[in-house]
Formats: sequence, structure tokens, C-alpha cells
Amino acid sequence: MYLIFVNSLEKKMNNGKQQAKVSIHEEQGKWSVLWTMPNPDGSQSVDCWYEGSSWSDLLGSFKYGIAQRLTEGFVPMVQDFSFHSEKTELQQRALMLEYYSDTHMNELLYKTLKEWRLNRSKSEKKAPYLIATNRMLKIVSTFIPQTREELMQIPGFGKQRSMQLGQDICALTVNLERTTSFPLDWVSGQIDSEAFHTWTLKQREERAKRELDTDQRRKEILTAMAAEKTFREICEAIGMNLRDGAQMIEDLDRDGYELKGWIDLQWDIIPDESLNKQMMLEGFEELSDRFLKPVLLRQFTEKELTSKNQDELYAWLRIIRLYYRQSLNDAKAA
Repeated sequence: MYLIFVNSLEKKMNNGKQQAKVSIHEEQGKWSVLWTMPNPDGSQSVDCWYEGSSWSDLLGSFKYGIAQRLTEGFVPMVQDFSFHSEKTELQQRALMLEYYSDTHMNELLYKTLKEWRLNRSKSEKKAPYLIATNRMLKIVSTFIPQTREELMQIPGFGKQRSMQLGQDICALTVNLERTTSFPLDWVSGQIDSEAFHTWTLKQREERAKRELDTDQRRKEILTAMAAEKTFREICEAIGMNLRDGAQMIEDLDRDGYELKGWIDLQWDIIPDESLNKQMMLEGFEELSDRFLKPVLLRQFTEKELTSKNQDELYAWLRIIRLYYRQSLNDAKAA
């Protein structure tokens, strides 16, 4: 067995320090990640985080395992972990504002902003998160900017977005009382550094867990596709709704996975009572395949859509879009 990587970590305890090490090994093409801690009797306790042949899966398990241990209080003796990069000053400032907003947010304003975002997304025919993320709205709800210039100090609101959305947002905030002021340089002085550090470690752990879960679901989807499972069967098997399942399958296609055979199979089973497949293809051809709602409105009116299961309609429409894009690729290759 070859030792590829090792790092020691320490955790402060009431009676001294708890030591541990994390290591990566390779033997005949098989990788493993081991977490090793000494026991009081001199023996060692070894926890295997990963064992297999996939380097990307190994890294996912490694990141999540380390993130968990950092949250528990372990500190690496060598700080330069390959997955960890130092935050820029702007990124660190954005994290501080997000951390502060977790406990100082105006809940009523946040709810109002989310309702505004939903209406705006419908009028612009785009997903709500493309208007503004929840994180952005939470920070707005905390510091309550009342001018475009103040809004530009909120992470995610650059000059262009502030020009586009500033009038609407400021109309919702301008008459509200606030107890803080702009610029926001004062925030760093109001944050407990130890609590902030613990929060950032927890955020890192949660992010690593999400990435690990996503990688696992992608593998499950690809395995099910190879077994010629239907779209609905795949979503039911992995416990995912149709909307999120369709989004993940589109991500796999974007990342270059070969899905043509599976997509062709789904074309034949898309429920005709849900969507007119030919009409949807013509819609993508005439209107472009960037946005879904304009294509959907070729078959339904806005009023009719309100009585439909829109999540299911959009999910199947994403599958049709995959078929359309695959057809274009086939035509180019011919």
C-alpha cells in the first residue's frame, strides 16, 4: 500500500490534546481515505472514509470528512488542504454579512421580498433565483438599503442588477425604520470572531455534504439509466421530485455524459395527455430553447396553467428540451 497524502490534526481537550491524522492510500488501483486516532491503551482506532477506484468520489468523501472534523474542533497541522482556498477580502466580507443576517433579519421584509421576487420572475418568465437568491434577499432584509447606491453594497447586487431591480426593492424599503447604517464597514466589529469561525466551518461541512449527496445521486441516476429505467421510476427510486430530477439530468447532459439512448426511450413514454410533444419541439425551434415558459404557453394559457401540475409539466418539458438538443446535435453530425 502506497501512502499518497497524510496530515496530522489536533483538538484541544480539558486534559490536553487529542491527536489524529488523515491519510490517502493507493494499492493496485484502489484508493482509500483513513482517519486514525490513538486510543488510551496505545492501540489505534481507524475509520475508513472511502474505499474504491474513483478519485472524484474519494475527494468528495475526504472533503466531507475533514469538514466534519474541523467543525468538531480539530485543527490541521498543515493548513494547505487541496480543497481549501483562502477567501478574498470581498468573499470574507460577504460571509460576514450573511452571518450577521442569520440573527438580525427582518422576517416580514424577507417574506415581502420573496413575494415580490416571485411576481417579478413570472413577468420575466425566469426562475426566481435568477432574479435574486434567498441569501441576497436575507441580507437586504437585514440592512434595509433604501437607495441604489446602498443596494450595491449588498453582495450579489452589482451596478447592473441594482439598476434593474433597485427601484422595486427600494420602494419596499424606503419607508421602513432601520437601526443600522451604510456603509457596512462596522459589521466586522460587531461579530464575535470565534462564533463566526464556528459558523464558517459549519457552512463548509454542509456544503461538502451537499456535494457528496449530489455526486451519489448522479451515480444512482446514471446506473438507473443504464438499466433503462424510466424518468419517473428513477425519481421515485432516489426519492427526488420530477422537477429536481429533470434538472439533475440536464446537468448530466451539460457535463458531457452520453444520454442519447435513454433520452430516445423517454420520448416514447412522455404522457400525451400532459404535453403536445410536437408543439413543444416547434416552440423550441421558433422561440429558442433557453427559457421554458414561453414554449409552454404555446399549448396553455396562463389561466389554464394555474390548474395544472406545473412542476410535472416543466419536468417533462426539460426532457423534451433534451430530446430537441440531441436532435440538433444529430443533424450537425450527419
